[in-house]
Amino acid sequence: MNGATAQRKGSPRVFRFKSFIVVFVGLIAVLSFWVVLSVAWMSREGFWGGVAFLLVGILLFGVLGTMTTLGMSDIVIDEERISRRIFGAEWQSLRWDNVDRIAIFQIPDFGRLRRIRAFKIYPRDGHIARRIAFNEQSGDITDLIELINELAARFSIKIEAEVDGAMHQVSHL
Repeated sequence: MNGATAQRKGSPRVFRFKSFIVVFVGLIAVLSFWVVLSVAWMSREGFWGGVAFLLVGILLFGVLGTMTTLGMSDIVIDEERISRRIFGAEWQSLRWDNVDRIAIFQIPDFGRLRRIRAFKIYPRDGHIARRIAFNEQSGDITDLIELINELAARFSIKIEAEVDGAMHQVSHL
């Protein structure tokens, strides 16, 4: 019995993303700085200009911050499902018996100027909002991939990889 199987038997396995707290605190700091700039604008140039500046910042950083925070949320895997969790609250879940396929493809990592692998787990019902996506920046990606490979084999889930722009079926992640 390998390490992933031994750890999975008793409780769900949680995979956390590298630097989540640093990124989250950074987003809060940038948004706070934007608020300070907005207040300064209000006192120098007028109330409505400052409010407009503040709303643009909240919209911009709110959307980017939400996307980043959700994208870096914990991945929780057990025998029945895979889910995403942020600060202990589950916000997305997909049962293994409802998974149609898992796709692997390359995305740019702008911070390191290279490409990294990304994964999407598609539900059988095809509902886009229920699709679970993550990239290989999880702190223990090797264990995560090993565990998903085991469960994909157990539940007969197709695995596809992008090769030269086309999707091809493969045996494992």
